[in-house]
Amino acid sequence: MGRNPWDDDADMQALRGGRSSTRWGRVFWGLVLVGMATFAGAYYLPLFRAHDTLTAEHVKVLKDLQTQKQTLESQNAELKRVSARKEELEMAQQKVATGDAVASSALDGVKSQLASKLERLSKKNLAEVGVAEGRLVVGVADAGIFNPRKLELNPSAKPWLCELATAAGNQPLRIRALDDNAPPSGPLATGYSTIWPLRAARGAVVAEALEGLCSVSGTRIELQGVGGSAHPNSALPGSKLPASRIEIEFGARAK
Repeated sequence: MGRNPWDDDADMQALRGGRSSTRWGRVFWGLVLVGMATFAGAYYLPLFRAHDTLTAEHVKVLKDLQTQKQTLESQNAELKRVSARKEELEMAQQKVATGDAVASSALDGVKSQLASKLERLSKKNLAEVGVAEGRLVVGVADAGIFNPRKLELNPSAKPWLCELATAAGNQPLRIRALDDNAPPSGPLATGYSTIWPLRAARGAVVAEALEGLCSVSGTRIELQGVGGSAHPNSALPGSKLPASRIEIEFGARAK
């Protein structure tokens, strides 16, 4: 074949070269766009997601801190309340302890006075005065209270009975008639078939003396262990007094 006469034409060559440049330009910009998209997908998208994650964690941390702050404030308030209550209880306990100490001191003074009045009987092991757990207890054997062979108060009992009543103030006086729980016998047993009515009669004589001779209101006098056959417990454990005796106490009740 012959040579194409247009091959040597400068304008045709320029035209052909322009088309090639346009095609390669499109390829270049396509590659640029693909690179930018790849860069955005590989860098900015993870960065954006990381930012969202950090933001969510930051919000959660702030929320947790707020919750902890509220909890701490609540605990501090509760601690203050408990501390204040503790102080109140300590003050109340201190007042009670102080009151107990004062009461104990007062009872010790009364004990000394009564022991002095009962000294003669105490030397014969017929009387005993004790203080225990906020109570003052006077125990006197029947022989130191009643006339011989009679269920009558011996006049010598009036001084210490009335002093005991005065020392008690407005507190109740509790009377217990104790014995060996054996059937009635002897002069005082006349007219009593069982022990408990005799026990009640002995306690009643002392109660009447306190009311009539010492002006103690009957509402302040309490007879214990006289409503049946049950033997009342002694408030002077280990006492060497005879089993048949009268015990009178005032102050805190035994636990």
